[in-house]
Formats: sequence, C-alpha cells, structure tokens
Amino acid sequence: MSLAGSLILCLMQRGNVLDYGVLPGWTPFLSAFIFLFFGLFSIFRSWALRAGLIRQISQASLYRSSINAFSRVALGLAGWGVLGLFIAELLSAIASVPHLYQLTVSHYAHSKPCHPGPATLVQTAKKYSKFVLIDAPSTWVDALAFSLPVPIVAFLYGPEAAGFFALSRTLVAAPNSQIGAAVADLFQVELAKSIQAGDLSRAKRLFHKLLIRLLLIGFVPLLLFMTLAPWLMPVVFGSKWVEAGKIVVVIAPWFYAALVISPLSRATSVLQAQEFKLIYDLLSLTTIICLSVYAKVTNLGLLPFLISLAVLKILEYIAFGFLLERLMAKNLSP
Repeated sequence: MSLAGSLILCLMQRGNVLDYGVLPGWTPFLSAFIFLFFGLFSIFRSWALRAGLIRQISQASLYRSSINAFSRVALGLAGWGVLGLFIAELLSAIASVPHLYQLTVSHYAHSKPCHPGPATLVQTAKKYSKFVLIDAPSTWVDALAFSLPVPIVAFLYGPEAAGFFALSRTLVAAPNSQIGAAVADLFQVELAKSIQAGDLSRAKRLFHKLLIRLLLIGFVPLLLFMTLAPWLMPVVFGSKWVEAGKIVVVIAPWFYAALVISPLSRATSVLQAQEFKLIYDLLSLTTIICLSVYAKVTNLGLLPFLISLAVLKILEYIAFGFLLERLMAKNLSP
C-alpha cells in the first residue's frame, strides 16, 4: 500500500493534478517511508485496541504528535523548509512504532492462542467479511474526503490560500485528533464489551451519554476558536495571516460537529453495519467534488466556498448522527 500510495503521488505530481506539481521531486520517495511507518502504527494500534490498551494508545498518539510538532518547529527554525516538514512527519511516524509495538508484544506474550485449521479460518473470514469488503473501502474514501479539501483549495485559489486553510484546519482539528480519537477508542471497546455481555441497556446509555458529553466538551474549544482566532492569528503568525483567522471562524463549527459524531460512528463497526458508514463517506466525498466543480464554474470566492462546505458538512454530520441513533435503537432492542 505504501508503494501504491507513493506511485499515485508521483503520477499526480508529474501531471500537476490539483497543483501537486509544486512539490519537490523527492516527495514520492520520502512519502513511501512515511506511509509505511504510519501503516505499521495503525496495525499495532488495532492490536492494542483489541487488547483494551486505551491509555497506552493515547500516550503513543500524544508522543507521535509531540515529536511531529517539535520537529516541525526545530527544522523550520533551522531553515529546512519543505524538506523539514516531510522529515518531521517521517520522524514522528518512526518514533511512535517501537513504543506501540513493545506494548502489544508484552501484552500478548503470555497468551496461548489456538491453531485454527483452514475450515475455521474460512468460516471466520465469511463471518467478518464486511471488514474487508466494506470497512476498508470506507476507510479509504473517508481519508480521501478529509485530505482532498487542501489540494482543492490550492487548485481553485492558489498555494497561499491552501496554506491559510491547512493551518486553520490543523488548529481546529487538534481536539478531534487528541480527544476525539481517545474517546472513540474507549467507546468502541466498551460498546463491544456491553453487547458481548448482553447488556444492551448499558450499550444504549453509553451512546447517549457520550453524545451529550461530546456536545458539552466540544463547545469550549469551539467558543475559543470563534472568539480568539480573528485577532490572535495575526499576532502569533504575522499580519499576512489575517485570512487564516477568518477561516478558523468559518470551519470551527464543522469540526465541532465532527468531534461529536465521528467517535460515535465506531458503532457501525461494532454492530457490523459498515455499509451505512460507507454510504456516508461516499456522500461526503461527492459533496466536496460537486461543490468544487460549482466553485470553479461560478468563480466562487474562498470564504464563500468554505462557508458552503462547512454548512454541508454540518448537515451531513447531523443526518449521520440521527442515523446512528436509529441503528442503536434497532440493533439493541431486547
């Protein structure tokens, strides 16, 4: 997958698709290693999640983010430019793998797994086929829908606008990457335990309790972003970044909705209802593409484009939230 991703990036770079031609020639080569180590991190993270090592996963994720942030700042001050950004990504990916690997190995070291035969493997593969046939494509589409807005903004409005948007999104997405990911892991484990134990009422309570708590917790950063960003961004990053402060205000409600609903979407995997997540992901990707085409045809400005995108994404999250509630009610009825 790392080689495939690197090849796709190389083709997009050479064809200047979505302005990827601005990247240096060494980008696909270095990206292959970044993809590889982030893939390894995801594998060991899945094993740790299966073991219920939620706190350890959060620590590993925080460690990875800290290495990334420190490396970016240090290499940026040293004048490494774009190369420094890629090296920071690579260092954070490499540094996080050994720690999580050690945790998973030490946890499973004393277990005595059975040795299933071919018939058992085939039966198990059929039982959980949705994880391969639906979950994997859903993950791809979801990742594409998350990554696509930055190159689209670069294609429509230029690299400078993409820089404003990328920085703004990094700031407002910080609670999602830390709080949201940790909460989602815990919710998935506890929901699975409740269903396995036959405690369906507890499973329902987990869903609704988490929904209310995320609504309250996410409101604090939302308020801070919308009130402080317009004047704080130029102070911290300079007068040229005034536009980024406006973008933060526009997209903050979008990522607030994401913080509330995204962790709850883990219920689709536990309930083996991944087809609904795939439909949502396809809808999300289609929305971005259609709005981008409309913006190109009508010469829609940057802020109106982002406002429209934010409104559509919020409506999608609200609709998906109602769908998740109905799935919980239907699948967890006594």
